[in-house]
Amino acid sequence: MRRLIRSGILLAALGAFFTPPLAAADGPKTLRFIPQADLRILDPVWTSAYITQHHAYLVYDTLFALDEHMKPQPQMIDHWTVSDDKRAYTFTLRDGLKFHDGLPVLPADCIASIARWGKRDVFGQKLMETVEAMTPIDDKSFKISLKQPFPLIIDALAKLHGSAFIMPERVAKTDADKQITDFTGSGPFKLVKEEWEPGHKVVYAKFADYLPRGEKASWVAGGKVAKFDRVEWIYIPDSATAAAALNNGEVDWWELVPTELLPVFAANKSVIVNKKPDPLGTLGLLRFNQLQPPFNNEKMRQAFLYAVDQREYMAAVAGDPENWRTCYSFFTCGTALANDAGTGAIAGKRDLEKASPPRPERLCDRPRREPGHRRPHAQARAERRGGDQRLGHAARPPHLQGAGRQRRVERIPHLDRRPRHDRPGTEHPIARQRARRLVRLAERRQARGLARGVVRGTRSRRAKDHRGQYPGRGL
Repeated sequence: MRRLIRSGILLAALGAFFTPPLAAADGPKTLRFIPQADLRILDPVWTSAYITQHHAYLVYDTLFALDEHMKPQPQMIDHWTVSDDKRAYTFTLRDGLKFHDGLPVLPADCIASIARWGKRDVFGQKLMETVEAMTPIDDKSFKISLKQPFPLIIDALAKLHGSAFIMPERVAKTDADKQITDFTGSGPFKLVKEEWEPGHKVVYAKFADYLPRGEKASWVAGGKVAKFDRVEWIYIPDSATAAAALNNGEVDWWELVPTELLPVFAANKSVIVNKKPDPLGTLGLLRFNQLQPPFNNEKMRQAFLYAVDQREYMAAVAGDPENWRTCYSFFTCGTALANDAGTGAIAGKRDLEKASPPRPERLCDRPRREPGHRRPHAQARAERRGGDQRLGHAARPPHLQGAGRQRRVERIPHLDRRPRHDRPGTEHPIARQRARRLVRLAERRQARGLARGVVRGTRSRRAKDHRGQYPGRGL
C-alpha cells in the first residue's frame, strides 16, 4: 500500500495527514481513507482534477513516471531506443503486463491511450503536433515516428499530473470529449464499480495479477507494491464529523485536514500528525487580472509587489509556521527549475514608500485633467457659444453682454422687420400687442448697434403657468 500513501502525500497542500498505526490482523487488510474531495469523474483524460488523478494512479499504470528527483523513469516500458536523427523512438513493454480483465497489455493499447490523451492534455497536444505515425512492431514493441525532433517526448509521457494512463484499446478509442464508461485498468488496484456510491464511498480491490517493478518505490516511479487487500475512500465533507471519525477509530487516514483542527488530536496518542508529508509542498499563486483596472497598469502591479508580505498570507491560510514556508520563485522551490530571478521586489524588505507613488501621479488609467481641460462634450458646447470662455465667469461676446448666465442663444432674423399680421395666430389682439413690443425692442437695439437675440432657456413651472394665462405679457 506504499504507493497509495505516497501518491496522496504528493498532492497535499497546507494541511496534515493523520495516519494512526494500522494493527496487523488475520484475514484481508482494509485501509479506510478520507479523501480531499468527492470522486465523481472517473476518466483521468476528461478531467485534470486532483481527486481523479489520485484515483487513476490506483487503477492505471503509465509508460514512464517521475521519481523523487523529478527525473523520468520507465514504468511499463522495459527499454527503448532512439534513432540517430532523433525522429524515431522504439519502445518495448515489460513481460507479464495485464489488464484487470486478464488480457495482456499490447502495443495497440498504448498507441490508442497516447492518442486519446494527446487530444486533451496540453503537453500531449504539443507532442502530437510532431508525431507522424505510431505503429506496432510486434506484441511487445511499438514505434513513434516524428516529423521533427521532439526532445521532451519522454518527459511528456512521464508527466505527473495529467499522465498518459494506459487503458485497453477498446476503452481508449472513446471520443476524447466524452467520458469513458469502462474502467478496466492496468494498475495495482481494481475499481469495485458495484460498491461505488458517488458522494459517499469508493471501493478498490487489490489486483492479484499486477506485476510491480523490482526497483524501490520513488515518488510515482518504481515498484508499486499493494499492501492492502481493500481500500475504501469514505468522503466526509464536514470537517468536524471527519475529525470525530478519526478520533473514534472509524477511519485510518485523513488526507487533507484544516489546520484549525490540529489541537483536536493533541491528546490522542494513537493519531500521528505528519505536518510535512511532501518536501516540495504545493505552491499557491495570486494572479492579477491585467485586463481590468487598476491592475491593467504596470505601475500598479509593481507597487503591489512592494506592499504585500507572503508571510502574512501564509499565516492566515495555514496558521503555525511549521505548516508552511515562503517561496518567491515562480517555479516550485526545491526543484531544478526554482530560481530567484526577478523576485527582488517581493522577496526583499517591504517598502510602502515605493508602493505609494507621488501624489500627482495616478495609478489608474483614467487620464488626469490638466488646467483648462474640457471633456469632449464641454469643448463642443464652448465652440457653439463662439468663444473659449465660460459665460457668466469671464468676458462675453458683445451680443451677449448683460445676458447673465445663459444656456443657448438663437438668432431670430424675422424680428428685425415688422411682423405680418395675416400669419396664423397673430390676429388675436393680445398676440398683435406682443408682436409690436418685440418690434419696438428690436428697433431700440438696432439703434444701439446690437444684434437682436432671444434667449431660450429653462423656465419655472410657475412662470410657464403665468405665461399661459397671460400670453401678451412680457417676453
